[in-house]
Order: sequence, then C-alpha cells, then structure tokens
Amino acid sequence: MESGKLGLSLFDVLGYLLPGYLLVLCASFVEATFLGSGYLSLASIRDNFLITAVIAYFAGHLCHAIGTAIKDRFFRHLGKDYREKNPLYEEFRKAVLNTYGLRSDLPLNSLDLYILADSYLVASNILEERSSLQVREGFHKSAAAAIGMLFLIVFGSLFVGGLRIQATSGSIQNLGIWPTIIYALLSLAATWLFWARFMFYNRMKLTNTYLLFLALVEKEKVKRCNRLL
Repeated sequence: MESGKLGLSLFDVLGYLLPGYLLVLCASFVEATFLGSGYLSLASIRDNFLITAVIAYFAGHLCHAIGTAIKDRFFRHLGKDYREKNPLYEEFRKAVLNTYGLRSDLPLNSLDLYILADSYLVASNILEERSSLQVREGFHKSAAAAIGMLFLIVFGSLFVGGLRIQATSGSIQNLGIWPTIIYALLSLAATWLFWARFMFYNRMKLTNTYLLFLALVEKEKVKRCNRLL
C-alpha cells in the first residue's frame, strides 16, 4: 500500500492529499471571489506542484479533523451508542475479556474493547480487509468535509454576484448567478453523498472488526482442541 518513492500510504493519498487539493482550490476560489488578489491562481497552483502538494497534505489533515469534529458533535450515534447497540456487542465483549484474560468488572468502555480487538487483529496479521475499510472510511470523511467547504464558498459567492475563477494571475472570470446556483446544489448533493458513504463504511468497519475478531478467536479454539485430540 505504498505510493511511489515518497512512501505515502494509500490512506495518505486518499484520506489527506486529494481532499487537501480540493481545499487548496477552495482557497483559490475565495481569493478570486472575495479578495481579488492574484497569488492563488489555478496556473500558480499547477506550476508550483511540490509546494502545493505539501500544503494540500496538511490541508487534508484539517479536513479529516473537521470531519471527525462534525461526527463527534452531530453524529454521536456513530460512536459509543452504535458500538454498544450492535447485536454482536455482548458476545464480542465476552470474547475480548476472555482472550485477554481480563476481569469483567474492569471499567472498559466500548472503545477500549474495540481497540483491544483491533490490536489483536493487527498482531494476528489480519490487515487487508481492515486497512481497506479504514481507507474508504477516511477518504469519504475527509472528502465530505472538503466538498462541504466548497459548498459554503460557492453558496457565499451568491451574495457577491456569483463564483469567480482565476485561471491565471489577474485573469478573473465571473461564472454568473445561475451557474453558481447549479454548482452550489451539486456540491451540496456531493457533500451529502460522501457523508452517507462515510457513515456506511464507519458502521461496516465496526461490524467487520467484531466479526473478524470473533471468527479468529473461534478458529484458534478449534485449533487448540484439534491439538489436544
């Protein structure tokens, strides 16, 4: 899961770099629409690829943090509530405590148990499906935050006559009201779709961890029984 000689993981590229590039474009739109200066034209972003990539990577981390903050503030059911309401939770909890030899009265919450199970899967080298779901979840969360920021900028531009794009320094083109309205609606729909996919992969990642852990524990029990026989 490496990308080129930079040693970037697939999660870095999809979860941080691509959403970060979108945030850089958002900054260019803000400059052209509200400021009118010529530092962040599309041509300058293209010509300064390395600097733009570094900025985009850090901007992608910002997108990821914004997505996490939105999840924690407005979608709390995706956290503790969802983990504990999962039909597999009680069996999963018993299996984790038994596997690690922990007392049932220890004050471990659902997140602690999830991390213990995830660490067990990593130690057992069950990584492919786990990593795939984490990449998809992270990408959709960061992308939803970046596209949501784009929507706010496009929507805000309606109050100043429409979105403006600066292809080269000093060359600013006004898209007009109706195209701006269309782009606002499209970006809003895309934000909703990416957030819906994030919630789907978030739930899938959790359930997948429960199932993989339970299956692995049961498989190891069968192996031990076969050795005794």
